[in-house]
Amino acid sequence: MQNVSEGSLSQGNQFKEIANLITELSYKIENVYEKIKEVKGQTYCAIEKACEGNEEMNSLVKSINEIRGAFKTVIDKINNLNISVKEINKITNVINTLSEQTNLLSLNAAIEAARAGEAGRGFAVVADEVRKLAERTKKSTEDISKLLKLIQNDTIDVIKTSNNVDKLINQQISVVENSVVVFDDILDSVQKIEPLMLNTFEEMKDMERAKDNVLERLNLVNEVTKENIEFIEEVASSSEELSSSSEEVAATALSLSSMANNLSDLVNKFSI
Repeated sequence: MQNVSEGSLSQGNQFKEIANLITELSYKIENVYEKIKEVKGQTYCAIEKACEGNEEMNSLVKSINEIRGAFKTVIDKINNLNISVKEINKITNVINTLSEQTNLLSLNAAIEAARAGEAGRGFAVVADEVRKLAERTKKSTEDISKLLKLIQNDTIDVIKTSNNVDKLINQQISVVENSVVVFDDILDSVQKIEPLMLNTFEEMKDMERAKDNVLERLNLVNEVTKENIEFIEEVASSSEELSSSSEEVAATALSLSSMANNLSDLVNKFSI
């Protein structure tokens, strides 16, 4: 009975040790579970941010393309302006040539009027006015040509600058488009992580429930073990008391047996 009691105590201690280990394991499982919940939240946040970033990058690409389209329109208009300036310059050259010819003709007319004397005086006045008009026209066309030259030079500079800006815009579009591809890859990767994370989260929930069931059953076993140990200890105590009583009864029986023998001897003596 002593061995049984000691074995039960040893078993109870082992159950306690197992309970402590499982409790420690449960704490670790809870910590992992909480961290996975946090990672789950961060994953949703990352997906949301990646979607927002992807939308913003697409909006940026759209805006840059709109800017490029508007800028191309400006460049086309500047090129058209340059063409128009060249055409105007050609016209002013024609006007300048005509004014020079008119000036030459008025000079010849003045010479002929001088030869005609008094009769050609009126014609000479007209020829002089025509010459003055031709000179003013030539002067105006020269001024216009100078302005057109300045405008043409400015438009050439603007076209060069615009072409450089257009190259930079195209480079930025390439960079942004590459960034969009990267964002798409990130979003795709994060979205692939999501189901894995959900599966892991569900598995951890199952593990958490299984852990709770194990702890509950272990507590029941522990309680039963405690009750068994208490019962065995009570039985052991009762057995010890019974053993002590048995020894006393045996001693009394021996004493009675001895007394009976003595009494028998006395009876025999009286019979003789």
